[in-house]
Amino acid sequence: QWYPPLITVNFEDRIWQNAVFLNSAGGVEEMDLIYSFFSGVYVLNETRGYQDGRPIYTEQNKFDNTPFQDKIGATIQYCKEEDAWVFMHENIRKDRNTRHPGCPWLLRSPSTQSFNLLEVSGDWSIWTGI
Repeated sequence: QWYPPLITVNFEDRIWQNAVFLNSAGGVEEMDLIYSFFSGVYVLNETRGYQDGRPIYTEQNKFDNTPFQDKIGATIQYCKEEDAWVFMHENIRKDRNTRHPGCPWLLRSPSTQSFNLLEVSGDWSIWTGI
């Protein structure tokens, strides 16, 4: 099956106040998450491979669309536990539980079995806090 090598994403101007971030020391801190900051190019991640037989797309640097050097990019990938494609970041959590089971999604597609992200239709759910 053919998968697009890159996708361009434009997130809404939604804000999650007091989002939980894992810091470099292993602790947690709260700050506002502005979803539009994650808009941009996401590239098929050959290094991380595939999740549940579906490609993983990784956020790229906003200035030149290359991989981040000092930061960790967000991902768009399939999550079997949610039966959906999800947007997530390994350093952002929905609560202070740093050992989140499954997929700590921030955006989630409608339920789908599709292997190709471009075939997913419908409105995505966005997490803006409890």
